[in-house]
Amino acid sequence: FYAINNMLLHKLFLGEGHWTRWEWYQFPVKKWAIPGPQIKQILTGWEGPAGCLATDRIMVDGCKVGYFYREEALNEGDSGWRFFAGDEDDCYTSDPDKVGFFHLNTLCNYDPTVLPWLRAEIGTAFVREENGEFRQDKLDD
Repeated sequence: FYAINNMLLHKLFLGEGHWTRWEWYQFPVKKWAIPGPQIKQILTGWEGPAGCLATDRIMVDGCKVGYFYREEALNEGDSGWRFFAGDEDDCYTSDPDKVGFFHLNTLCNYDPTVLPWLRAEIGTAFVREENGEFRQDKLDD
């Protein structure tokens, strides 16, 4: 009995076993709109956590930010900022393969027009108007 269980554990969890960490999950391969080597340091003077959530509409498709808001951080590395192109529906934003955790500086490379608003308080939201300018918006609960 011990030998069979030991062999089973080794086959599943060690080496090339099927249950080794992440073997069962294939991360999606994404082609970023801006390749990593092209990211420049444009967010200066930022203090505090710099993680944010952004959708693939921005990071992969290259759309500009259309809506963003700041909520309570999820963890110590999170700034609380959430960025959307503005045309994503609930189904899209609920798909973990369509939303990622990024450094704010990376997001700012994709759309530098958000830079002036990043020091806004938790509970603040912004929407892009037809003229391309952001206006403060009510954050829905």
